[in-house]
Amino acid sequence: MNTITPSDQKSPEAQPPEKPQITIEDSPSLGKIFESLLKAPITLLFHVKEKPKSLLPLFAITTVSILIFGALVGSFSGGTQILIAPTKILLGLIISSIICFPSLYIFSSLSGADLRPSFVLKSLMISIALIAVLLIGFAPIVWVFAQSSESLFFIGSIVILVWIIAFTFGAKALKKMLNLEYTEKQSHIQIWVGIFLLVTLQMSTSLRPIIGNEGPLLTSEKRFFLAHWIESAEGVENNND
Repeated sequence: MNTITPSDQKSPEAQPPEKPQITIEDSPSLGKIFESLLKAPITLLFHVKEKPKSLLPLFAITTVSILIFGALVGSFSGGTQILIAPTKILLGLIISSIICFPSLYIFSSLSGADLRPSFVLKSLMISIALIAVLLIGFAPIVWVFAQSSESLFFIGSIVILVWIIAFTFGAKALKKMLNLEYTEKQSHIQIWVGIFLLVTLQMSTSLRPIIGNEGPLLTSEKRFFLAHWIESAEGVENNND
């Protein structure tokens, strides 16, 4: 008599579990918006599109997250930098977004998208909110290095690295949200993402000092951010000699 063992029986391929659906009520709490931002930014985009009043708590989450992150960055120098650093970071992000928004709409149109400016603006706001929330996740790591190191260039490098990582995830979410309205290639959007990143990095140099507290509140010296980084690195090498 032939026997069939369980291992000989063919079983249907295992199906991955379905992702839980995120539902957002008409007047969601900050916690619900925070959860949707991390788990389902596209769902949040549709909600914001139908309920524009939800932009207020979204803006509140962005502002508070940036201010907390900036305060921990400013704790490296202490004193007034705990207040100045978060203000400069928030201001720099707002200015960069205002400067780059027109080009985002133009590049989206060049890509073949039939988008309203309001839709593009809401997508940008959600992606920036996601960046801010991710920065909060990295904030304790930045604080540890800020309290255990005396190297201004090292702390600056850590902050820039954290910013680029958070920015990458935010840009990925932005491209997905803009892809809802068209299916053509997004090479134009990718170019814009690179431009936006460069603008934010240049803004961090224009508003310096953000981490250190030497010099005036704002510098009047014009300098490209790469030149500033190279000069800072050379200064560290000279101090070690």
